[in-house]
Amino acid sequence: LRMLLYYQGGDHVLQEKFGEFLIEQRKKRNLTQKEIAKKIGVSTAAVSKWERGVSIVKDTTPNMM
Repeated sequence: LRMLLYYQGGDHVLQEKFGEFLIEQRKKRNLTQKEIAKKIGVSTAAVSKWERGVSIVKDTTPNMM
């Protein structure tokens, strides 16, 4: 899960690509946004923002290391 979610950068295109990748990988694993959020200690809203390319994963995100 760490590899799946670790991303740094500010490029909006990369944010969107990461969001698409996250959705694809989450669905492959039959996980909900809520389940992902709980596993890594963030809000469901954060996962939603990542998937929509509105926000990026920060290296300070809990349980990412």
